[in-house]
Amino acid sequence: MSNLQYMRDGLNDEYNIIDFQEQLLEIMVYIDNFCSENKIDYCLMAGSALGARRHKGFIPWDDDIDIYMTEKDYSRFRRAFSNKGDHSHYYLQEWGKTRYHNQTMITMAKLRLNGSEIKEKAYTGWKMHQGVFVDIFILHNCADTKFKQIIQYIWSEAVVLKGLETRGYVAKNAKDKIMLFVSKLIPRKFILKNGLKSAYKYQKHKTRFTHGFIDTRSFSRSVFPTQVMFPAVYADFEKIKLKVPANIDEYLRIQFGSNYMTPPPVNKRPVNKHTSDWSINSVKYTDFSDEKNLI
Repeated sequence: MSNLQYMRDGLNDEYNIIDFQEQLLEIMVYIDNFCSENKIDYCLMAGSALGARRHKGFIPWDDDIDIYMTEKDYSRFRRAFSNKGDHSHYYLQEWGKTRYHNQTMITMAKLRLNGSEIKEKAYTGWKMHQGVFVDIFILHNCADTKFKQIIQYIWSEAVVLKGLETRGYVAKNAKDKIMLFVSKLIPRKFILKNGLKSAYKYQKHKTRFTHGFIDTRSFSRSVFPTQVMFPAVYADFEKIKLKVPANIDEYLRIQFGSNYMTPPPVNKRPVNKHTSDWSINSVKYTDFSDEKNLI
């Protein structure tokens, strides 16, 4: 560990990832400042939100940062970053980018650090930016009735599994096996267009619920009352403050269950999801031709 500006002092680096977590926070500080300057809301989500609540920073073995933006806020973020973002240091990578009726839809985005590299098996040999990143997921407006929510969920599952298919995913259950088989028969553009149309369907409606079906595959863990999520509020995260859902305890209860404050046993902690090989170096990415295949 060296030159730690954002991570707390005296942490036990038993997972050998504190330097990497520091690098993630450098990206996150940029995102937070940029959003503040441009009046864009965001919040930590999933394990990043859990870390803020349970550990006042990273979950000790966690090696990524995930954030939510609403459809509206992400569109503003995209435009603002295109016009005045720090392109010398950061690259906005959009996955599943699809145009429909003059609207740009995506599955997710990553803000990647130029001059860095993180090696992930699924993308070995791909012509794309592979820098260290923070994940940006879209929190979509969700239908108010269960039936319509399920339709949105099924379409989102089709999109997710089409993406997993391109990365060599092996189905672990009967549902995935069936949907993967079907997805192989349906063109990528058709699934993306119709799946994202469903995900974005209620963006101009004022809805009581929001959904994260594309980032969390469990239906029951993906539907949140709108007022639980935004407007986001600041909370301690390592030496700094980052935004978390408006009612973080209710969000975490839905996402992880009522025992979210209890860490899992050691043998169930997902260590080294991303950090098996990473570096800050002089790599320059010039060929992004495979990014059109990202879902």
